[in-house]
Amino acid sequence: MTPRDLGRIVLVLCGLWLVSPILFVSQLEGYTANILSLAMQFGPDAPARLFPDLTLVGEYIHDTRIGLIALFHVLGRLTGASGGALFHAVMLAALIGVVAASLAIVRRFTSAGWTTAVLAVLLIPGALETAFFFNDNLFSAALATGAVALVAWARGPAAYALAGALLGYAILCRTDAVLVLPLLAGMAWITLERPGAIALRAGVSAAGLLAVLGLFFLWTGVTPLDAVRVGSALDFPAPEAKRALQPYLILAFLGLPGCIFAAMGATLFWRETGWPFRLTFILYPLAATLGFAASHSGQVRHFYPLMIAVAALHVARALVFVAARLAERGAPRAIWGGLLAVLALLAVLPPLGTGTIRDGYRLMDGPRSVHTGRLWMPLLWYRWQGAQNRALAGAQDFVDGLAGVPSSTVLVSHFDDVAYLRLALLEAGYRMRPTAQALPDCARSGVLVFEKGAARVAVILSENQYRRLPLGGEETAAFFVNMALTCPDLRAADRLFLTMMGRPDRMPNGAPPSGIFAGVVATHPETRRQRVDLAPSRANLLGNPFDPPPSTRPERAIWSRQVNLFHAIPLRPAELDDIAARARLLAPQGFGHDDLRAHYAPIRRPAAGEMGE
Repeated sequence: MTPRDLGRIVLVLCGLWLVSPILFVSQLEGYTANILSLAMQFGPDAPARLFPDLTLVGEYIHDTRIGLIALFHVLGRLTGASGGALFHAVMLAALIGVVAASLAIVRRFTSAGWTTAVLAVLLIPGALETAFFFNDNLFSAALATGAVALVAWARGPAAYALAGALLGYAILCRTDAVLVLPLLAGMAWITLERPGAIALRAGVSAAGLLAVLGLFFLWTGVTPLDAVRVGSALDFPAPEAKRALQPYLILAFLGLPGCIFAAMGATLFWRETGWPFRLTFILYPLAATLGFAASHSGQVRHFYPLMIAVAALHVARALVFVAARLAERGAPRAIWGGLLAVLALLAVLPPLGTGTIRDGYRLMDGPRSVHTGRLWMPLLWYRWQGAQNRALAGAQDFVDGLAGVPSSTVLVSHFDDVAYLRLALLEAGYRMRPTAQALPDCARSGVLVFEKGAARVAVILSENQYRRLPLGGEETAAFFVNMALTCPDLRAADRLFLTMMGRPDRMPNGAPPSGIFAGVVATHPETRRQRVDLAPSRANLLGNPFDPPPSTRPERAIWSRQVNLFHAIPLRPAELDDIAARARLLAPQGFGHDDLRAHYAPIRRPAAGEMGE
């Protein structure tokens, strides 16, 4: 066995280890659970049925992710598999797709062999780690990157038509995939010389793109313009803290070695290529990152997956350069060999930290180590995924425990709770009924009602989703709860519950929480222990994850590592009375159910009450 063969074996083993968390893909947030719920209730009226008083929220999720929702609907009908199993399969396919497309682009524009191309992709943490949790970003990026790879290797109009179709479907899965369109145009400019050929291929690509958009419009009635329109109605400026995250996000996406090699490769390409290549693969990606991402992105999964192939291309070019220098004798070989040794040492050392908070803004998409410990990260991902997977399992166990209970009232403290709970209820065979039909006396209570046989579950909201209401956080919770608990049927239910996922009330600093849940949280046996669910933030010299003692700012330490766990606690009638009394004191005056529906009125479709419900 030659040293080259041994190196390839080590590379394969390292690659398999680094992608191994794909076996345990987890939920990340309620958004993906909402996608699965909309797929189960597929149809133009699904947003109004699932989000009767917050129809604009349902419309936004439906119209901006219609491609993925339709895919899950079709796969569910064909296979009968659960939503979690389908999402797991889609994430695996997305990872394979984005890696394969990136390798094809690297091979097209560099002299890198397969080993070097694979190493270039493995050096980019975000190329792999974005697949370790449910999200729509990587799947859309895989389709868009596949379109770019097709154009890069195109030999006829059919490839351009297919590329346009892939990009069209990527846009239907996630609207920001439209940012890949300039890459396609630049690719045609690079690979074709005659203006007539460029115009012909552009027309064929446009035809493929418009064909997919047209077919989806005939099927679902949704176009990307609808997605833009409803998205603008819910959009709000990113906080300054989110903008300040960008250097950290770039480091988390590329990793320190990836940043070094990407900058080196871009410099080499700038010297070696003309303006078509510079504009397509250097200036445009840089402008898109500084413009779009710096204004809107707050997580590693936002926007950056669209740039995986571009980053891999630059990293591969740098690796080819370094390999050439290593082949030389004397000083160049020693210098570049030393650089590689330092970078390899950084990967082998345990992670110094994986804090997921910067400047007051919380990151949620998994543990990230930007400096050291790349080879240890799968261990931390396993633990994080285990905690996240318990979220949906907790919701499912909770729903199973409601079997045979005639009536249950669940007061939720976070909108992710609603998403997890709704999906678990639908998968357990419950169906949503209009409140006016199921509980006529509660028609204006703003609750969600689920029924299965003789069992009924009423869910009380308490969050200002997408900040549409002109109310503060405590006012919002008080408004929803006060509006709901004026209905006697909800207070007289056989079982009463409060969910506590995502609440910052669970702080280990001894300070009593504020708001309408303060009394219950401070006295309930399941919350007064200050139970906190943490993702790992350190690894010891053996690579085992552990949680260090709280810092001098315990709330910062907790929020940096808290994961989204569903947790429901039983309430006694007296505890519900305490919550109701606090809600009455804090609820805004002169703001009611009609105001709620007005602020969340849909853009394109009738609200639930206008559909004959």
